[in-house]
Amino acid sequence: MREGNLGDISSAGGLHDYLVELHEEFGDIVSFWWGKELVISLGSPDLLKETAHMFNRPPQLFAFLEDLVGKKSIQYANGKDGRMRREQYDKCFSHAACISYFPIIKKVSDDLVEQLQNVPVGDHVPVHKYMTAFAIKNVLKCCFGGISDEDIVHIALEYDVAMNEMQRKLSGQLLPDEDPREHRYRKSLKVLHGSVKRIVDHWRKERGGARNGEDSSHLFLDTIIDFVEGKAELSEQEKLDIIYSDTMSYLVGGFHTTGNYTLYDFGTPKYHVEEEAAYVIGDH
Repeated sequence: MREGNLGDISSAGGLHDYLVELHEEFGDIVSFWWGKELVISLGSPDLLKETAHMFNRPPQLFAFLEDLVGKKSIQYANGKDGRMRREQYDKCFSHAACISYFPIIKKVSDDLVEQLQNVPVGDHVPVHKYMTAFAIKNVLKCCFGGISDEDIVHIALEYDVAMNEMQRKLSGQLLPDEDPREHRYRKSLKVLHGSVKRIVDHWRKERGGARNGEDSSHLFLDTIIDFVEGKAELSEQEKLDIIYSDTMSYLVGGFHTTGNYTLYDFGTPKYHVEEEAAYVIGDH
């Protein structure tokens, strides 16, 4: 019971895949054990509407991410603090705000198309590597002010190493500190944390120029910094801890799913287009 269904979650390929299996077999309401905690999962939009007023989430649900995102991450923020952070941060991802990101995404997409066009015919194209880097570059440029292509490659590589190890730890496969894989995992975390620190520290300096009229851009990172630095009850170190943690949380949240699923259904759109054309045009 100590691990509960964590091993089943790992075997299924992750929490999402595990829940899909449970709901397909047992219906809209299912339960499972997250370690020693009994968890209820709702697989129906109508049921989710009934719980829309519920905000707090059990911190242990995301405990396996703590090494990466930090203890002060919004993932663990409940109550008034969590609500206030979400209220401020969510404004940057409204429909109108997302439209403003389109030119950046278009430019990054065009650069990738040009890069792929130069790949010799018959050469292997590492799709996962390309799409993870593509997603990281997009979220960094849209929300955090950008970073060098070399750093993007390093982030993608180290993230894969760190996430693979965290998934293994989630299933209860813990390694001793002296194990080479544990050393590699810690190295990856250090690189990722260092990258986020450079992003934040760089923009905190650069945005001084923006406020003096040199640049009118306002990033999601500005929203994080402004909100956290406005909390007078926190020490400077506490503010930095939250800023770094929330930056990492949204960086990972912004590219993980996009990077893995951008081309997941790549083979099917042409069939949908053919069906739509046949429906609209008919036999003409």
